[in-house]
Amino acid sequence: PICFRGGGAVTVSLRSVSIARPATRVRLAGDDGPAMVAPNPEGMLLTDTALLLEATTAQGQALAPTRELQLSIAYTDDDLALAGNDPTRLRLLHYDAAGGAWATLDALSLPGVQSLLAGTLHTGLFAVAVDLPAPVLGAPAEGAVSYDLAPLFR
Repeated sequence: PICFRGGGAVTVSLRSVSIARPATRVRLAGDDGPAMVAPNPEGMLLTDTALLLEATTAQGQALAPTRELQLSIAYTDDDLALAGNDPTRLRLLHYDAAGGAWATLDALSLPGVQSLLAGTLHTGLFAVAVDLPAPVLGAPAEGAVSYDLAPLFR
């Protein structure tokens, strides 16, 4: 069973979320209110797969889990394509609204069922992101013209 501080009747809801491009605003599906500001995490690109996990009492009071929840989020073929068809580049993130930043969860990639599995003590916004490769600096492309200015500085 899922246990939350506060006990009593607990409602747990999952709501789909849409992420606007560029991924700086997150909107709950069916919600006409203002979108949350959630910038892209550094070195990553948010995909379109996200959800909001909420737990409340019958009176609408927010609850926090008393022990770790196992959260499994299925990723799409589009998410996988953004990752260059490499599921090891997919990350599961939690948005810390108070700190205004994304935190990477220690998630296990399950390519056979196209999902990410992670334990969390948080509710709130979760999203799948792609870990972008570090840029590689190299020589100019073949046929490119390059001027060596070193003799001017001697």
